[in-house]
Amino acid sequence: MGVEAVPKTDNTGLLPTAALIEGKGLHDHVESSHAVTETTAADAAARQDDGEDADDCTAWEIVKQNPATIGYAICANFGPLLFGYDGLAISTIIGLPAFATDFAEPFGTTYIIPALWQGLWTAFNQLGVMIGALLNGFLQDRFGRRPMVFLGSFTVSGAVAMGYTSYMPESREARRFLMLMAKILLGVGMGVLMSTCQTYVSEIAPAKIRGTLLGFYTFTLVIGQTIAISVVFSRVAIMDRSAYLIPIALQWMFAGFCIIGGLLMPRSPSYLVVKGRIEDARRSFEKLYGKTPRAAAQLSTLIATVNHEREAELAMGRDGVHFKELFQGPNLRRTRIVWLLNVLQQFTGISLLSNAIYFLIMAGMNPAQSLEINQIGVSLGLPCILLSYYTMQRFGRRAIILASMTVIVFLFLGMGIAGIYPGHAVALKFIGVALLLVGFVGNLGIIPAYQVVASEISSAPCYDAVVGLCDKRTFRLGFSFVVPYMFNADEGNLGGKIGFVFVGLGLIGILLAWLEIPETRNKSYAQLHLLFENRTPTRAFKKAMPKDIDIAPGKAGSIQE
Repeated sequence: MGVEAVPKTDNTGLLPTAALIEGKGLHDHVESSHAVTETTAADAAARQDDGEDADDCTAWEIVKQNPATIGYAICANFGPLLFGYDGLAISTIIGLPAFATDFAEPFGTTYIIPALWQGLWTAFNQLGVMIGALLNGFLQDRFGRRPMVFLGSFTVSGAVAMGYTSYMPESREARRFLMLMAKILLGVGMGVLMSTCQTYVSEIAPAKIRGTLLGFYTFTLVIGQTIAISVVFSRVAIMDRSAYLIPIALQWMFAGFCIIGGLLMPRSPSYLVVKGRIEDARRSFEKLYGKTPRAAAQLSTLIATVNHEREAELAMGRDGVHFKELFQGPNLRRTRIVWLLNVLQQFTGISLLSNAIYFLIMAGMNPAQSLEINQIGVSLGLPCILLSYYTMQRFGRRAIILASMTVIVFLFLGMGIAGIYPGHAVALKFIGVALLLVGFVGNLGIIPAYQVVASEISSAPCYDAVVGLCDKRTFRLGFSFVVPYMFNADEGNLGGKIGFVFVGLGLIGILLAWLEIPETRNKSYAQLHLLFENRTPTRAFKKAMPKDIDIAPGKAGSIQE
């Protein structure tokens, strides 16, 4: 579909909401312009209250009113399903004896993957994700969300083919290098899919269930991880190459799911409105809500919000989104919070959890025990994520982030103490259980909550760029390279004492979270926009509830082309 020609009312290029939604021509618009310009903030709020976000509706009532929106959110989350499977499968196959035959080297009486290659594989996979997410921030702003789903899926498929053939070179170094290239390309594809998913879901979700729909990301990711650990664990006793080639090949199936999801999803209304394609946006809203007054009300509110941000930019002499805007005015605070949310993932040990199987092997467990503990931990993630939907809505995002980080610090303290007694059977089991509980508590709090908060606080024009710039893999890159050096037998060999490192980092993270992360529960994007513009203190967000954007006379619900 091409960009539609829309009539202008004056030399500012503004169109009133009524003309945009009803598709009126210029003559009809002129006749009704006086009535439109009398629209007030109360009228806009009333229109929104007619929709799903009405305060008197329960979350369950909103769910029943929005089956199509929920279905499309699930389609968008095939990307996290792929990422969950890929991320865990490619990190756990290194614990399989069959993989060691082709890629490891002798170390004493056993075979190990050198810390250098562990670090390179993990870090450069995250580098690929970072590149994909950063590029996607601008690509999806240029081409839209759906094309990026297809781009990410085909990129992943090519990477899987490369990984599947990585055993073919003669030398171990060449095999490791080909696997490295596969991991980088796989990361690029996953970065595109991940950032597209969060952007799309945040744009179509009703405010009152937005946290739950954004939480689908973590839930489907954990489903993918559960499938991955189960597949790999089932192949631990197989000594030929099929032990690790089958888990790699299954990634093609998940890439196919993403393509199917992309075909089913409607175009993002927010993207279409920003591009001036109002009629296309109306059709997308009708796919989400049906041909009801609610669809028109949501379109009206979206147009008003985007136009408000556009007019603020024009008033400051800017036209469009520039990278430097992420570090100016209220956007600097938003960017800083998203950055902090992603750093906190590393401070609470997410990179260690990603290497949990090999970490426990280095600590003294056999591969079967290590895989079994990880299978239990990943499986517990599913009920935790489901419970987090309730806790996020009941207690708020900020509260569960701080609470979960505090518990994780104490768990790492126990792990560090147990690490003082290497070779002790009870201490080794405690290290495994502590690591399992770190993942359990994280899935109840900070892991699902950070995705929700990061998506909620970004402004519409800058959202894509913020997601790309502050993607968590940006910060995971350094940790992914360094952490294997800490625990691998041929380098730091810290074992359980690595827990002390994360105690220190966790305490710093708790302090920063207390100072910076606001409460975003039950607040519309328009309200959050005003809270940031008004420089509301962090701890005042919880009780502050500004009215939605006031629409000045003559600019009612209009959108700047």
